[in-house]
Amino acid sequence: MFGVIATHLFDQAFPDWFGQLDRSLDTLFQVMAPKSWSMGLARPVMEVSPFAWVFFIGFILFATFTMLNLFIGIIVKAMQTFTESMHKPTETLGENIGQPMEHGLHAEVQSLRLEIRELCSLLVPVLQSAVTPKPPFPKESPPT
Repeated sequence: MFGVIATHLFDQAFPDWFGQLDRSLDTLFQVMAPKSWSMGLARPVMEVSPFAWVFFIGFILFATFTMLNLFIGIIVKAMQTFTESMHKPTETLGENIGQPMEHGLHAEVQSLRLEIRELCSLLVPVLQSAVTPKPPFPKESPPT
């Protein structure tokens, strides 16, 4: 977009820099890289077109914002990939452990239920004998 605009605005005055679209894109790439572009490029263009600074500042802001977003996106993606790779073994281990553990817990609950039944069957006679009345103790006879 900026390449087409630059070609239309500055192609007549600066055909070496902006004469064709490929030249405009190359020139704008040089502007994007901060290496004395203002002295070698922007000032001569601004002598002919005094409001060229608006175009160059707009382009620099847009290019800087775009590059910053690109780098931030790359950094965030790398951190996300790293975090996912760190959590992947833990998630897999948890899934693998969970199934045998659940089966083991089920078996343990079943064995505890059997033990409770056995204990109940042993306690029933004891409880029944405690509930049934016992004959009273014989009275002691007085000593003679």
